[in-house]
Amino acid sequence: MAKDSKKEERKAEKKEVKQQKNLPTRKGMSSSWINAGGYLFLLAAAGAFYFVLVQKSSSGGGGLDDGGFLPQIPANLRPERCPASPRNSSGEEVSIIIPYLQEEWFRIQITMRSILRHTDLGLVAEIMWISDGNPPDKIFADELKALHPKVKVFVNEKNKGLIKTKMEASQRAVGSILMFLEPHIVVAPGWLEPLLNRLGEEPQALVMPTLDFSPGEMTSYQKGVHGYWRFEWNMNLIFTNPWGREFPAMAEPFPSPGTSGGIYAIRKDFWDHLELFDPELILW
Repeated sequence: MAKDSKKEERKAEKKEVKQQKNLPTRKGMSSSWINAGGYLFLLAAAGAFYFVLVQKSSSGGGGLDDGGFLPQIPANLRPERCPASPRNSSGEEVSIIIPYLQEEWFRIQITMRSILRHTDLGLVAEIMWISDGNPPDKIFADELKALHPKVKVFVNEKNKGLIKTKMEASQRAVGSILMFLEPHIVVAPGWLEPLLNRLGEEPQALVMPTLDFSPGEMTSYQKGVHGYWRFEWNMNLIFTNPWGREFPAMAEPFPSPGTSGGIYAIRKDFWDHLELFDPELILW
């Protein structure tokens, strides 16, 4: 009986590994997400948004009404072995920086409302939206500022590109920690505290959350696979796990050769010390 039991366990383990290997990589993916380690979701392309599932709710982490619509997400995305994250007690505040270009209001609104609902706004100094060369009908300055008094909107009359836009935003930021986000994501409850706790332990780290995903029309949710961000020979950045390596615990942070250019947290003093980015670069 013991042998049969062990055999069944091995079969189950092999099946789980096989399923992980069959999950899509981030190369060419249309959508993805974020959670409490932390986690985010990158929303799908424009038309798909109108098929999104919604959940009725009254008020969230920020104590604000979310208007009754947010993408439906699992009740608890935190890994089983991930301990409850205590509130950051250092007294430092975060500047959330979100550049945007030609984004639909629906995506921007979903992003903003998820931040308001699932973020402890006591940790946030400001939520900076930077319009990078948008036409007047794509700036949405009044709509954004109406959502919360901590929202600030800055407008580049001409497109400067992500690098210069983020450089300028970081100089304007009043928070001691910079949190770069994208304008088409959904943050899940408890997403920010683990990132801040990690920066407290390693002040010279660049910390990126876990990205899960919701394929196609966002009518389903799937946890992201274990893996690393790395560069190919042509310097194309991809997310992959080429050896099918199993990670000891998703609850534990791990180093990566590369990272997403759009979603990460870093201390402002360390950012300034590194002089990120190279202002002569046009794009990455």
